[in-house]
Amino acid sequence: MKRVLYLTTTTIDNSSARSIQISNFTDVLSRICSLSVYSVNNNMRPAHFLKFLRSYFIEKPDAIVIREVKVLPFLIFRRVTIILELHQKPSIFATKFLLIAQCFSRIQLVSISDALRMELSGLGCKNIYVAHDGIDTDKNRLNIRNFNSGVINIVHTGSLYKINTEWLIGAVKSILSSNENYSITLVGLTEIELDIFRDLKLKGLHLLPRVEYLESLRLQNSADILWYINDPSSEISNYTSPLKLFEYFNTGRPVVCNRHGSIKEIIDFKYPYAYEYRSTESLLSVINNIAHNYTKASKVSAMYRNQLSENFSWKKRAEFFLSLI
Repeated sequence: MKRVLYLTTTTIDNSSARSIQISNFTDVLSRICSLSVYSVNNNMRPAHFLKFLRSYFIEKPDAIVIREVKVLPFLIFRRVTIILELHQKPSIFATKFLLIAQCFSRIQLVSISDALRMELSGLGCKNIYVAHDGIDTDKNRLNIRNFNSGVINIVHTGSLYKINTEWLIGAVKSILSSNENYSITLVGLTEIELDIFRDLKLKGLHLLPRVEYLESLRLQNSADILWYINDPSSEISNYTSPLKLFEYFNTGRPVVCNRHGSIKEIIDFKYPYAYEYRSTESLLSVINNIAHNYTKASKVSAMYRNQLSENFSWKKRAEFFLSLI
């Protein structure tokens, strides 16, 4: 069985999307190899640090997996395969260092999206592969609510970073004014965003700040419709993996999203509940379509959930990483 050392500067406590990504991936990876995971940061306890040194210097792993370029300087002269996960475009300095490091070490680059891979190829990086995040169909499914209460709850959980606020406000107003049975719950707002939306004083609009991960899952599972909000004009939307989209489909609820950025690598062009970004008319049409044909929408969501679990699983991702060693 191959020995793998996974190093990250992130504290793995399931309090952030990055922590959840690492936890989900390493949990599956540990089932098919001998895996040691270490959060190398200021919070590292002395006993854990000594254990890390033993794994690093004595146990001689077959590969070291990292997800931050800043960890690379400590590894480039080791005679071991280094697999670098890339979840966003490195800085110019980090990219230059990476190009130099590839001359001295066997470094395999794994991009989280094809869009990011193409960008990195243009910068001169070599040996770049693509491995998207996975959908974990064995976790986080809760059967909380049925679509029979009369109120159709449309939920978004997560950051609204770099979302066009003016468009979003107009979209929220249009949805709520179009049907008195529609309600919208926005979760994960900053204090500034909370103030902006509170000032609207809209009936049926419910606002929550950032909540714990399990509470976020509970709110997703309590929804009738899940609304994935992103801005395709931002680099984050284009390059990063839509982990939240996987969470949404895992609930089995109908999901409304646009088909831009990295989403188009996940959702095919046949998906019937995709709307044109910044088109309130398109968004409202999709929501009405789901509400008026909810049984059909639920079946479509279940079909895509199964399709995504076949094409994008943590197990497939873990097996691919081992194939690079």
